[in-house]
Amino acid sequence: MGRRYSRANYKLVIQPDASTLRTISGTATLSAGTGLIRTNGASRFTINGKPSKLLTFRFTNAAAASNQPTIQFNNGSVNDTLKYCTIESNSSTSTYGSVNIGYNTLLANTVVIMNNDIRDATAGTTGLQATGIVSSSVLNTIKIMNNNIYNFNNYGCYITE
Repeated sequence: MGRRYSRANYKLVIQPDASTLRTISGTATLSAGTGLIRTNGASRFTINGKPSKLLTFRFTNAAAASNQPTIQFNNGSVNDTLKYCTIESNSSTSTYGSVNIGYNTLLANTVVIMNNDIRDATAGTTGLQATGIVSSSVLNTIKIMNNNIYNFNNYGCYITE
């Protein structure tokens, strides 16, 4: 039934409902590589914190050593955008990053990441992120533009060849 609507021109946009900072946070211990916010083959999906960066996504583990991304695009997520947000993590592994595109997938992902602040966790269990953005598949098409990536241990951006 999902295929019947696959050519529809619908978009899903997540954005703040007012000119007030909104924070989505979590401390769950999920299986390795599982993000707080994750897509699984989503198309035309946008997270837009608006130019004032009114959306913060914070994923911390109770121990300042976790291995989950905060935002994850996976399994053929196409025409997706992450913009004008603050992304925070205390993930200690460079395998997934705070933002992850295409972990454990055979399908290409097409994602735009622009105008975000990607940083260490400033609340919850604080700690440095290991890596800001990771693209884990050579099949991915990504555009990374005008982001501030700071306070990391290993890489600001790690792209698999």
